[in-house]
Amino acid sequence: MGSVPDIGERKYVPFSESLPDAQAVEARVAGTIFKQGYWVGGVCHAASNDFDATIRGRAYKIEVKDESNYIATNNLCVELFQGVAHKPSGISVSESNICIHYFSDDRIVMFKTQPMRLHIKDKNGEYNLRPFGDNHNQGILVPISDVTNKPWCDSVRLNEITKSKLFL
Repeated sequence: MGSVPDIGERKYVPFSESLPDAQAVEARVAGTIFKQGYWVGGVCHAASNDFDATIRGRAYKIEVKDESNYIATNNLCVELFQGVAHKPSGISVSESNICIHYFSDDRIVMFKTQPMRLHIKDKNGEYNLRPFGDNHNQGILVPISDVTNKPWCDSVRLNEITKSKLFL
């Protein structure tokens, strides 16, 4: 496999091993929103977003990131580039307007995508670009404490996800 990518204090899990768990988390989040009485569709696991939902009459494109292996890091892993060609990926190209980072049923950190892009840009390199994953992915670790007080970010439990201020 070669050298283990530098992902900070995060436990490295190869993409091929983490994909089934990530898809299960996406289904769990989508299923919870559906069980709370809201429309969920377009489940496609695409690069642009994972599923669509209509909550309180508003349409959302939602991206879900499985952070369950990294709950102790207190960071959001935000992908920016992929491959040796340094192709924009992750938040750089996502069509989602809500991104949900699932740590556990008791801890979900979610944010509006565009304000997070601007936050990262405003930090002007304060977050170091680092390799992670096994597809030459690169991104940054954003301390959760840097964004939880922002109006475009929220921390909720899974069973309260549709009560998030981001959906009001």
